[in-house]
Amino acid sequence: MKRILTFLTFLFLLTSCSEDENTLKTSDLNVVIEHNFDGQEITFSGEKYNNEAGNEISLERVRYLISNIRLQRNDGSEIIAENLYAYIDPQKGRNSFVIPELPRYDYVGIKFDIGLDSAISHQDPNLWPADHPLSLIQHNLHWGWIDGYIFCSLEGRIFNGDLSQSFVYHLGFNRNLRTISISTEIDKNSSLLNIEFNVAEILRGPNLIDMTNEVFVSHSTGDNGLSDRLMDNILNAFNPIQE
Repeated sequence: MKRILTFLTFLFLLTSCSEDENTLKTSDLNVVIEHNFDGQEITFSGEKYNNEAGNEISLERVRYLISNIRLQRNDGSEIIAENLYAYIDPQKGRNSFVIPELPRYDYVGIKFDIGLDSAISHQDPNLWPADHPLSLIQHNLHWGWIDGYIFCSLEGRIFNGDLSQSFVYHLGFNRNLRTISISTEIDKNSSLLNIEFNVAEILRGPNLIDMTNEVFVSHSTGDNGLSDRLMDNILNAFNPIQE
């Protein structure tokens, strides 16, 4: 009887260890963002696009900061990627970020913020290491310590016949922090997640932007609410790419 109990105890411990090992397994997830304008590739080489309002534009820069990244499980819980930030600049080939040591569960979605919370946005940017996504060595998405970081930068030109006018939309401040939520199945064995950013959506809806009726330069103040409307529109711009 004693031998049977010893064997059962050993079997229980072995099973428990096996379950713990499976639970603790982690892997990296590479999130790749494809940037397009209603399906057209964005080349940043002067190619022209037509937005929903009929404006003919070209894009010179699309840049933004990502924070508060978390994965959603089907039970409603979330796995948060602590202290992980990303600087995205497709013109320079920066179109991805890696979530390291992600617990190997099946997930049903990903969430992340475009922008930074107030504490991070207004702290001294010189505290970040040179290779950090929030270091000003990496970019100039910053207004100064009072106003903090620029969350999203959209720059280019708008055309009217042979004439053209540059536009600069620098979107930031605490009120313009937005959370992107993407529903997509992510298998526990997957190491890659592909999503798209359709830049046309920033100008489309729910707030249709006719750029000829707006200021051409916005630093998120004195722009008749343009920056707020653009950041509201960005909520519709990210979607999963179905393989």
